[in-house]
Amino acid sequence: MCSVNVRAPDPATLDRIVVSARDCFLRLGVRRTRIADIAEGAGMVRQTVYDSVSGRGELVDLAMRARSREMADLVRAMPQNGRNPVGEQLVAVL
Repeated sequence: MCSVNVRAPDPATLDRIVVSARDCFLRLGVRRTRIADIAEGAGMVRQTVYDSVSGRGELVDLAMRARSREMADLVRAMPQNGRNPVGEQLVAVL
């Protein structure tokens, strides 16, 4: 039986990839973004991106998760004085 060595991607490398993917998605759009564009923006070869993620779909998911965390941080940083309901806070963040 053959065993496959599957490693978790290095967090710093994955972060560089996601940052580059977000930039490419913003500039080029998701459909026009190629893995080569993301790799170039992250300063690495395309194979490193493929070693870290399964493809563009996973990168879209990771980019959306990162943005959701940023938005949650913005909401948490807003003053909680009782006059600012959560719905209004979300509108302000968006």
